[in-house]
Amino acid sequence: MPAAATACGHQRATMVNVSNDRVRKRKIKRYQILMALLVVLTVIYCFILSRLLWKPPQQNNDGTKDAVSSASTIQKVKKPAAPNSKERNSVTVRESQRQKKLSTSTALNDNASSVPKNNLPSLVDADNPFASKQQQRKHANITISQKVIPDFKEGGLVFFLHVPKTGGSTIRLALEEHRRFDYAFVPGRGIWDSVHPFVDRYVSSKPPRRRRRKIAILEVHGRDAPHLLELLPQLKAWKKTAAEHQIPTFFFTILREPTSYAISYFNFFHVQRKSPLFENVQPTESNFRRLMLWNPQCQFMARGENSLRDKKVKQKPTIEECDHVHQSLYEIMDWVGTVDRLSQETLPLLSQILNTDVKNFEPKLVADRDPSMAIRRDQLSESTMNMIHQMSFLDARLYDSVRSMYGIGMWTNFVNQSSSTMVV
Repeated sequence: MPAAATACGHQRATMVNVSNDRVRKRKIKRYQILMALLVVLTVIYCFILSRLLWKPPQQNNDGTKDAVSSASTIQKVKKPAAPNSKERNSVTVRESQRQKKLSTSTALNDNASSVPKNNLPSLVDADNPFASKQQQRKHANITISQKVIPDFKEGGLVFFLHVPKTGGSTIRLALEEHRRFDYAFVPGRGIWDSVHPFVDRYVSSKPPRRRRRKIAILEVHGRDAPHLLELLPQLKAWKKTAAEHQIPTFFFTILREPTSYAISYFNFFHVQRKSPLFENVQPTESNFRRLMLWNPQCQFMARGENSLRDKKVKQKPTIEECDHVHQSLYEIMDWVGTVDRLSQETLPLLSQILNTDVKNFEPKLVADRDPSMAIRRDQLSESTMNMIHQMSFLDARLYDSVRSMYGIGMWTNFVNQSSSTMVV
């Protein structure tokens, strides 16, 4: 009996060992398979990554490929043929024209009073200072096509980007208390956060059955309200959604001639308005020069009004930012008016769109009429006028561009109305 038990135990132990060996072999085989798969996946990943990162050798202007490290790929590049006399004359003429343009343009520099007027940065072209030379062709082809004034009888959305000191108070005073309009004034980000969901619902809403939809007017202006470049995606979305629901839209803004803007801004914010947000000074030429801003209208649309109020650093918008502003205005704005043609174009256009009498736009004077509380253009020296031109160079180009592109004749169904309204 003990011998039988011992034999049985040996047999059982042998079976256990065989079973353990089989399990171990299976584990080793699975591990080998997993390692093989990992190697294959690594090879595939490296291949795909190399294909994504690989770039073909670029060709030079003479048609030859860039040199690489391999000796077999080095090729001798033939020297370009010397230009003939006609080509040399053509190049000389183009170069002289370019130098002439540059000599008539104003330079941008931190020290505006000491910058030579014929030395523009190489990034800027005299014909289009808003873009790098790679982007100039894009802006050169911008055209404003003929448009039809939208019909707002059944409601619609009006967006007004109010640049400071451009007559926006006159527009707000005429429209914000009107019963037919839902007027929303957005002076800061907090109000913006509460208003834009309402506009989201408005542009996607169905017309009411028993009454007309009110016209929604949204004015963005002041303090920490979103600037144009920040608003651009939202404005595009609103236009697209409104078009899908057949809701008319009209987006507009107003710009001002830079010299007039600089004088008006200084008089209102630094001389007449008593605010702790601005340095209050006497209307002298030295104070005017010291507090002058770099391209304030472009800066407002690219960085917001808070950038204009920075007391620590006088901010300076970049050429790329002004280029973006320039492109965004043409992309999203149905109308860009100017202060000098406000009474002849923008106000009559608004009165026709909103079906209101143009005489409702009474002038709103926010500046003090006391001559002792303001500096005048005739009090500024030639050097100060040159300083204005230098520090508002991009604003001037933007102003001239929109003034030539946006004309009241672009509206095929515009009906001219006489108006004596003037905004000072």
